[in-house]
Amino acid sequence: MTKGGPTDSSTTFATWSYRLSFGNLLPQFGPGAAVGNLLIVMALIFGLLYIRTQRKAIS
Repeated sequence: MTKGGPTDSSTTFATWSYRLSFGNLLPQFGPGAAVGNLLIVMALIFGLLYIRTQRKAIS
């Protein structure tokens, strides 16, 4: 709704990746793919940490 707020302060990784890939007249998929890969790595790390803490809580 705010298109990233004042000076892109509320832009998420997903919207940033989309804008890098498809936002310009000449699409550049490399930078958008790099941000997407960072997003996947961060989600995997948080997911593994969550699973580890849940296993300790159950035991």
